Amino acid sequence: MNELIKFDNRYACAWELPTDLEFSNEPIVLQLRYKTLSQFDIPDVFISSPKIDVCQLPHLEKNGKLCVWPDSYIIDHNDMTYAVDLLNDAILMLRKGINGDLNEDFIDEFQNYWIYQCNKTDRLISLCDLTNKNTRLVFGYRTRKFGVIYSDTQKELINWLENQKILPLESDESNSKDKRIRQQQLSKIISIPLIFFDEAWYPSQYPKTARDFFEIINQQQEDSESTIELILRSCANMFNVKPIILISFPTPSGMNIIGIQIPKGVSDLASDRFDTKGLSRGRFRNTALLDGYRNYIDGKILKNRIGQTKTENLIVDRSDDSWLTGREHNKTYKKISEHKVAIVGCGSVGSSVSRLLLQSGVRKMMLWDDDLMKSENSSRHLLGFDSVYKNKALALASRLREEFPNANIEAFNEELLEYLEV
Repeated sequence: MNELIKFDNRYACAWELPTDLEFSNEPIVLQLRYKTLSQFDIPDVFISSPKIDVCQLPHLEKNGKLCVWPDSYIIDHNDMTYAVDLLNDAILMLRKGINGDLNEDFIDEFQNYWIYQCNKTDRLISLCDLTNKNTRLVFGYRTRKFGVIYSDTQKELINWLENQKILPLESDESNSKDKRIRQQQLSKIISIPLIFFDEAWYPSQYPKTARDFFEIINQQQEDSESTIELILRSCANMFNVKPIILISFPTPSGMNIIGIQIPKGVSDLASDRFDTKGLSRGRFRNTALLDGYRNYIDGKILKNRIGQTKTENLIVDRSDDSWLTGREHNKTYKKISEHKVAIVGCGSVGSSVSRLLLQSGVRKMMLWDDDLMKSENSSRHLLGFDSVYKNKALALASRLREEFPNANIEAFNEELLEYLEV
């Protein structure tokens, strides 16, 4: 019973079984743990010893549990020898894993292994088109609510920020304060590299320092010098306090995108070191790796200085159109997204249809209606009681922009005919 207590009372019984396998010259001992003593209970298989890191063997969870059979596995409850079959399959899987025969499973389930090596909780959202597999600069903006948002163009990024009401709208009617706030926020948009690789990384390749990362680029990139220069330019930008590099590559589940962050303290309070025009107001931090170079720092020197810094692995959420519209399986999403749809009349039918069109992949929409929401509309309208007395088109556009920030939605508080007559 004392041995079972350490399992947090999750298991009623456990069998410890030595095997003839070894890992790092230590014998592997397995445990079959039963949650109940019912004949319908399929035991969990754990490695009792030695302690093995989750990324050293495939199909191993952080707590030592082995993923041998899927949850949907069908067994014959009248034949209790299934436990022997389970144990044999576990041993066979371990033997293959130790011999390196299952290494491709690290690639097939890349995100499941990468997440264990991530030591940061910062949220990153990518709107970048991963069907364009060219290494390039993309644009990023750090928000309090969503973390950092990245997009291929400033226009797309600004549209997303406006839809989420993070960035004040640009309008002739905007007051001077809103315009000033907007300009301050726009100045914080930075450019960072998005680097494409032909193959995903195995856990043994995950970089621990900037130098490790540079070595991977040298090994796997044809034009490694240009790629590294993009990284150095990003690191030398004072607005990029904690430089993040996006990396993408294909896996069986689709294009993956991840982040590598170089810790704070690399840059300084000067502007871009590669831009000689904006260096007159340089005021340097003592801890900056760029100290001592006022106008220009040689790329090789900067690379050597950054080399020993420990990198941090980051998870990136895909929110690009290809992923949102069918998880890359909808090959017609580009054609759909290029259409511009006008909804004339934003009542119960028009409001519901507009949302369905956006869910299908439409990204350009015009909404027309000069009518106001009434309390009796809320039972059948996409908008609720909180929109009563608001213009249907304007209120609907505001709601849909937040739900579908990738979309570009225009709204008009008038009838279409009145607009055409003008």
